[in-house]
Amino acid sequence: AMLFRFGERTFREENYDGALVYYDRIAASYTNSPVFLEALNKIAFCHALNKAHVKEVKGLDRYIAALQAKGETKAKLIGAKFRLATAYKNLLIERFPEEEKGIRSFVDEIVGVSEDVNRLAHKENHFVRLLFPFQYAKLWRVRRKTLEDLLDEHVRNRELRSLLSAIWPYYGLPPSRLSAFFFSVATGNYLANGGHYPRGRSQDISDAFVKIIEQSGGRIQLETRVDEIMLKRGAAIGVVDDQGKEYDARAVVSNASAPTTMLNLLPDGTLSGDFKEKLRTYRPSLSSFVVWLGLDDDITDRVPQAETFITSSHDPETDYAHCLNADAENASIAVTVYD
Repeated sequence: AMLFRFGERTFREENYDGALVYYDRIAASYTNSPVFLEALNKIAFCHALNKAHVKEVKGLDRYIAALQAKGETKAKLIGAKFRLATAYKNLLIERFPEEEKGIRSFVDEIVGVSEDVNRLAHKENHFVRLLFPFQYAKLWRVRRKTLEDLLDEHVRNRELRSLLSAIWPYYGLPPSRLSAFFFSVATGNYLANGGHYPRGRSQDISDAFVKIIEQSGGRIQLETRVDEIMLKRGAAIGVVDDQGKEYDARAVVSNASAPTTMLNLLPDGTLSGDFKEKLRTYRPSLSSFVVWLGLDDDITDRVPQAETFITSSHDPETDYAHCLNADAENASIAVTVYD
């Protein structure tokens, strides 16, 4: 509590760097303190007032995660999430002041699409068809647009467009071919709700699934290949493995690609010839080549960004072509810092 009081006094004196020293110490060492959450909140505010918007976004991410973990009120969460989207807009406006109007409208639109999807999900996808375009207007508006179409409506600067669409590799297609809906749902949700990560390691997510499956009477079978999905009156009723053993099931979830599932795993005669031909036109998305580099030093003080995208141009379409051609000299690179 004393550290927090010192921090508050320094904050009121508008010495935000000095206040950060106290708030950072509380956040690092006193996670069970009653002032822990407020210290995280003030860290983000200090970065905002210092116009260090990258650090502000990172601070808000941490604050939102802590609010959720401690079950804080919905009002606090909504306030923090609103600040996250605002911080992102301010970060871009600072660099492209002439595009301020477009930046604000673009971010508001993708966040709005994400909110429409969340509202629809809360209603368990029940809706009145005739009213859908009015009840979910932003979702309806982007239904047939590409990300490039959406960018055209809001911004012109080539570098800014590249930054707004920088995470296109996650979706596997460049803006000219990427669904505006698909992009908006994921990116808008991040800006509205913050990022999330598992406690511990990513392996812990898989371990948690295994635990729940086994506690519910199921079992995991590794190194078991499925050769066929069994059908009865058009519905999946189980699978057959490569040894000919049958497994009955009320539902079958295939993690194979759509062409592999439909063309290789379903019984002959299940699909029409036209549909099969359409499936054969599908092409795999981009592949990734990952290098894990272990360091014996903490570099987060020198590289505060969690992720950095490196490209040879401000043209995602050219970057995509480099990836398709396996042009390692010019293809995009993403550098992610895990602590």
